[in-house]
Amino acid sequence: MSNFNPASLQKASSRFSAHFPSPSTRGMRKRLLSISPIEVTSARRRFCVDDKDKQQQIEAVGISFLEGYHAAIECDSLLHLLEKLKTVPLDYQGFAFEGAAMGLGLLDRLLPWRHKQYAQFLSMEWNLYPYLTHVGLGWALARIPGGMHRFAISLIRQQTISLDGAKPHSLLACLVLDGYGFHQSYFSWEKYVQGMVEPKSLPPECLPVFNQGVGRSLCFVLGMDAERIAHTILKFPKPRQADLWSGVGLATAYAGGLCAQSVETLKQHAKGDLPAFAQGVAFAAKARQCAHHIPEHTQLVCQVVWEQPVESVAGLTDSTSDDLPLTSMLSAYAAWRERIQQAFVSTVAYFSF
Repeated sequence: MSNFNPASLQKASSRFSAHFPSPSTRGMRKRLLSISPIEVTSARRRFCVDDKDKQQQIEAVGISFLEGYHAAIECDSLLHLLEKLKTVPLDYQGFAFEGAAMGLGLLDRLLPWRHKQYAQFLSMEWNLYPYLTHVGLGWALARIPGGMHRFAISLIRQQTISLDGAKPHSLLACLVLDGYGFHQSYFSWEKYVQGMVEPKSLPPECLPVFNQGVGRSLCFVLGMDAERIAHTILKFPKPRQADLWSGVGLATAYAGGLCAQSVETLKQHAKGDLPAFAQGVAFAAKARQCAHHIPEHTQLVCQVVWEQPVESVAGLTDSTSDDLPLTSMLSAYAAWRERIQQAFVSTVAYFSF
């Protein structure tokens, strides 16, 4: 997969104290945790891409992610990290924050004596990407043996839940599962997309959000080709298809790469799962709104799918989060998604199909 070796880092780093960061420590982290840019190329991942512009878009997302990831493992302060992240173009800045969250999540777990930084990074005033930050933690846990299973159990337990996305125990914590699903599918798509494998280590309650992450990856591994994405989803068992469509909606509206006609094609193929597709679009609209930067492609997708402006679609994610059944993270998250889907069903756009 890459030259990433967490076990080697943990063993070698035990010689150093977290209280005295040094160039040699930074060099060691970079040497043992770095991921080559080659790893996010379409050729290396064997993605099904046959359009040069879409290939460039897919790889630009990957490069931006790695830029944030490497900044996190090399910087000794969060302020320095944020300075680096702010240099990334706004269309791609969220992906850099996602990568940074992966880097910090790894360091927090591989260097237990080090002051933990992920939660602080999430809650910082300058972090306008709580959605992407949670997703990035899923990437980190994917590379820690048993890490995702332990985190998943916490999402099932009854606990205090916050609607503030900057809190580690917020409703957005479920997006860590989405990040995990995306990571697994992105790096092993033949297994998770062609083979349609679901991880046995996850409790059944976690699989819908995992599948959302797999669905999000389809836009990348299938070259942002609407027909290819739709036909691939139809091969999956019917119970998984709605969650896959949700992920496709999120990726289409957030990452872009599809024209209006392609988005319309996805709408036509989604059919009965169109509300799930629309719910993913709403999540993307809210994520973009949080960052105070809404690209043209996000506006386009919201208009084609919801027939409403981004601000209205994003606002639905707020109005539908009131008085959720806060018995567990996952039950509240499932209810939230369902409410957004029901909001879409009540619109004229849905009945036009």
